[in-house]
Amino acid sequence: MEEKNKAVSVSRPASIFAKMPTINKTFLAFLFLFVLSSLLFRDKHFLSVENSMNILLKASKNGGLLALGMSFVILSGEIDLSVGAVFALSGVVMGLVGEQNPYLGIFAGIMVGVLTGAMISFMVCKMRISSWIASLSMLFALRGWCRFWQESP
Repeated sequence: MEEKNKAVSVSRPASIFAKMPTINKTFLAFLFLFVLSSLLFRDKHFLSVENSMNILLKASKNGGLLALGMSFVILSGEIDLSVGAVFALSGVVMGLVGEQNPYLGIFAGIMVGVLTGAMISFMVCKMRISSWIASLSMLFALRGWCRFWQESP
C-alpha cells in the first residue's frame, strides 16, 4: 500500500492586534499615550532636573546603565564578557586624568569605553572572531592595563 505524504501545517494563533481594525489600534495607542502622560505629569516635580539626576545616579550606582547596554548586546544574540573590565578601566582613567581636569577625566573615561567597544566590534564583525573569544581576550587585556596603571606611581 502506498501512503501519501501529507504535509501537516501548523498554524500559529493570530495576534490579538492582528484581528482588530486599524481604528482600534489607533485608539489603543492614543489611550496608552494618554494614560502614560497623565501618570508622568501628575506630579510637577517628576520631570524636574533634580529627579532625573537622582534616577540616573541611583541607576549608575546599581549597575543599571551597564545592564542597559548589555541588554542590547544580548538581544542581538551576542555576549560581552568584558563589561566589568571596561568599567574598571574607565574608572581608573577617569581618576588619573580627572586629577588635573574633571571634565577631561569624564571625557577620557567615556572614550575608553567607546574605543574598547569599537575594538571588540571590529574583531567580531570584520575579523569574524566569536564574540565570546573577542570579549574574553579584551577582558584579560583590560584587567592587565588596570593593574599596570593602578600600580604605577
